Amino acid sequence: MSYIKDCDNCKHLIRHYILTFNRYMPLSYGHCGNRELAQQRRKDKHRLQGNCPYWEQRQDEIAEKAESIKDEIAFMRRNLDQILNILQNYEDYGV
Repeated sequence: MSYIKDCDNCKHLIRHYILTFNRYMPLSYGHCGNRELAQQRRKDKHRLQGNCPYWEQRQDEIAEKAESIKDEIAFMRRNLDQILNILQNYEDYGV
């Protein structure tokens, strides 16, 4: 599985939000929370970049993907059980 290694999906991104209609809405920018880059990027702290050598995948994203895969497998299992029941019914009728 490949990932786009940009700030937008990096664990170091500290996203900025705006309060609108009593809800916080994420903005399309933020700043890097990686201490090694803090001094280097101070001038461009709101600019998201691609191909960063310090990129690390967010752990919540990994957990979300794993949960999604589990849900899909459970859905497929239910469908396969239904197909098996149909085939067994055909066998009962000698088809």
